[in-house]
Amino acid sequence: MPGPGTKWIREPIAILITVLRSNPKPDPKRRAPDPQSPMPNRSFDAFPEQAAAIPIRRVGRGLQICVIRRKDASKWGIPKGLVDPGYTHEETALNEAWEEAGINGRLLGAAIGTYRYRKWGSRLTVSVYVMEVLEQAERWEESAFRQRRWVPFADAGVLLADHPVAPLLDRAHSLVTVGRFRLA
Repeated sequence: MPGPGTKWIREPIAILITVLRSNPKPDPKRRAPDPQSPMPNRSFDAFPEQAAAIPIRRVGRGLQICVIRRKDASKWGIPKGLVDPGYTHEETALNEAWEEAGINGRLLGAAIGTYRYRKWGSRLTVSVYVMEVLEQAERWEESAFRQRRWVPFADAGVLLADHPVAPLLDRAHSLVTVGRFRLA
């Protein structure tokens, strides 16, 4: 017989069993609203599940974008990752830039757009931010299996031509050349 200290285990399990029996066939296409969301009455499907950064730095008179890839891959991308509970999309974009590319900086305003892609058998939405890079580490968390490359905007357009972020590159370029956050 279980001891008195196991009540905290038995009660939640009993509640879970009751809930499952009362809702035997949940609709797999419908997700519960995210209570952490700024608009909790909308379903999670409507919100970006990932956040990404387009990292930009000024070199002389030109601007460069940091692109990344796994060392065993041929396709280039930008730092992105899942938005963990308790984190904002902005924090996630900055964290992913550090973890995947070893770069720190600041975001230049709100997200410039989103893109969608398929992964893990579902369709994910990515909120994309422009990041001014202020610092770069020689070694970083994922440097053992990721490669980082700095390229001019034109070259980034070629390397990312098949990437779903490609349509947002012009918007990022405008933001840092003629927009409010001019870097050039």
